[in-house]
Amino acid sequence: MSEFLRGVALAVISTAGFALLFGVRKEKIAFASVGGGIVWAVYLICRAHLTDEILLCSVCAAAAGTAYCELFARILRTPATVLLIPSMIPLVPGGPLYYAMSAMFRSDRAAAAAYGMQTLKFAVGIAAGITVITVISRPLNYLTRRRR
Repeated sequence: MSEFLRGVALAVISTAGFALLFGVRKEKIAFASVGGGIVWAVYLICRAHLTDEILLCSVCAAAAGTAYCELFARILRTPATVLLIPSMIPLVPGGPLYYAMSAMFRSDRAAAAAYGMQTLKFAVGIAAGITVITVISRPLNYLTRRRR
């Protein structure tokens, strides 16, 4: 199995675990897990084929995951956050945050700054990707509700 498929499969499994932990209903866990797989696949594709810039890749991945979650939230008639929060788990920068804190305790300011900046780029990218799609989808949701 290629590294890409292995990474996406692990993202799907870890997203399912977090969805269980967050109390997502059983019938919606599969949809949240697919969202996590989509997020990680888009991130890996972006890093491999477009740019090495973490901020841009995380924006693209978060936007793709948010679009998926907004669409399936309407289909499943559930709040988008039920699918969105577990779906973003693969993008959470646990490794860089750990290394930044470790470097701070070792008084290695250069490494702490580098890992801290990487963590910040991930966080800003996730927030920006979610915000862009949410801002676009809200008026569309309002118009479709008003038509009914």
